[in-house]
Amino acid sequence: MDRLTLPGIVPHFWHRKRWIEERSRSAIAEGFERVIVLGAGFDTLGLRLCQEFAHLAVVEIDHPATQSAKRRAMATAAMTVPANLDLVPLDLGGAPLPRAVHADHRPTIVIAEGLLMYLPPADVDRLFDALRALVVERLRFIFSYITRWPDGTIGFRPQSKLIHRWLAWRGEAFTWAIEPPVVPEFLARHRFGLVEMALTRDFSQPSAPNRALLEGENLVVCEPS
Repeated sequence: MDRLTLPGIVPHFWHRKRWIEERSRSAIAEGFERVIVLGAGFDTLGLRLCQEFAHLAVVEIDHPATQSAKRRAMATAAMTVPANLDLVPLDLGGAPLPRAVHADHRPTIVIAEGLLMYLPPADVDRLFDALRALVVERLRFIFSYITRWPDGTIGFRPQSKLIHRWLAWRGEAFTWAIEPPVVPEFLARHRFGLVEMALTRDFSQPSAPNRALLEGENLVVCEPS
């Protein structure tokens, strides 16, 4: 499927998840005590972290239909929801963040992996403003975004017409993208400061320097400025 659709997409996903997990674990080692995963889907990072770190509060926020499927899968595997994991069903498209994300002031990591590109620009702006308004001791936001290229197109390079058609058919076409050089300005507009940014080649190319990999989805760590 990787070869037939968008060659390199599976390794890309692996490297993206590895990069995010490494930054999340580094933040926990620094003293962050809560992890909020927006649009968690079937990812297991939150589940694994809350099982490994008993003191950590983990909140997963996702569309009700997706989260119910995750609950069923956990039940099928005879897994109980850990006491320090809060599964919050919520459609992030315009809905306010729930109380669970700021129940106390503890230092908080927020992760939005493979999410922002599917939100309308106005919802992306609202999300950043909502996160900036959280009353927590410290906030760190880790997210991925899709590149807007100089010719105005958005998405991966090389492109796949099949993937674009499939995403459109699924109602999941990319709706928000940004040029990498503009990211610091965008963050500043929402009163965030850039801590780290990695372009696709930065977090995937070192493992396969002689292989042409995808470009177009980049990773950011930022904090309120």
